[in-house]
Amino acid sequence: MCIRDSPQKHVKPKQEEKKEQPKKTLRRKVKEAQKKDAASEMLKRIGTGMKGSKFRWINEQLYTKSSEDSFNLFKEDKGTFADYHEGYSQMVAKWPKNPLDVIIKELKKDEYKGKTIIDLGCGTGRLAEEVKKERKVLSYDFVASNPWVTECDIAHLPLKNEEADVAVFCLSLMGTNYLNFIAEANRCLKHKGKMVIAEVSSRVKDLKEFVKGVCLLGFESIKASKCEDYFVIMMLRKTGDSRKGIKMLKDSEMKNGPLLQPCHYKKR
Repeated sequence: MCIRDSPQKHVKPKQEEKKEQPKKTLRRKVKEAQKKDAASEMLKRIGTGMKGSKFRWINEQLYTKSSEDSFNLFKEDKGTFADYHEGYSQMVAKWPKNPLDVIIKELKKDEYKGKTIIDLGCGTGRLAEEVKKERKVLSYDFVASNPWVTECDIAHLPLKNEEADVAVFCLSLMGTNYLNFIAEANRCLKHKGKMVIAEVSSRVKDLKEFVKGVCLLGFESIKASKCEDYFVIMMLRKTGDSRKGIKMLKDSEMKNGPLLQPCHYKKR
C-alpha cells in the first residue's frame, strides 16, 4: 500500500485561502489608505500652520522695521515676498470687502482719464491691471512680482518732482518710517494732486487726529470714512510741501507715540 495524503484534503484549504485572500488584501489596503490619508492631512495642517506662522513673522518685520530693512530682507530672499503675499491673499479672501476694490472703483471714473497714478506698495500690481485703460499707472513695491512692477523702497521713488496726479497707499503704510512714504508721495505729486490712503481701522486710534497729522505733510482732507468697520479710506489733496510738517510730526511721535499703530495678528 502506498501511503499518501488524500489530495482532497489539501485542495479544500487552498480553495478557502483563495477565497479569503482578496478580503484580507482589501482590508489591508483600506487601512493603509486610511493611514496615508491621516498622515497627509496631518502634514497639510502642519504645512498650513507653518505658512501662517511665517506670514505673521514677516508681517511683524514689515511693521516694526524700517522700509530699508524690509527691502533688504526681500532682496536677499524673494521667496519670502511670495510667502507673504500667499498669506495675505488668504486673509483678503475672508474680508467682507477689499478696500482695493473701493479704490479701483473710484479711479475708473472719467475724471481720472489721462492721469498718472502711482501705486505705492502695490503687491502684485492688480490696481494697474484694472485701471490702466486711458490712465498711466506706475506700480512700486519691494519685489517685482509682475513685469509692470518696479522694485524699490517707496521712501525713495525713482520719480521726478510733481510727476504724478494721484498717489495710492492701499494697506501699505508699513514700516517705522511710514511718514517718509507720505512725504515722498507729496514730492512726486503735482500741486492739487490727490492721495488715497486705505488702512486697517485698528491701526487708527483717532481718525480725525490721523487725518490732521497727514495734513501737516502738505495736504488738505477731501473725505475720510470707514469701510465695513474693518478699514478707513481717506482722500486728500496736495496743498504744499512736507518738509516742515514731517519734522513736527516725528517730534510729536517721539513724545506721544505713532499716529498709525502697528498691525498685529493673533497667534494661533
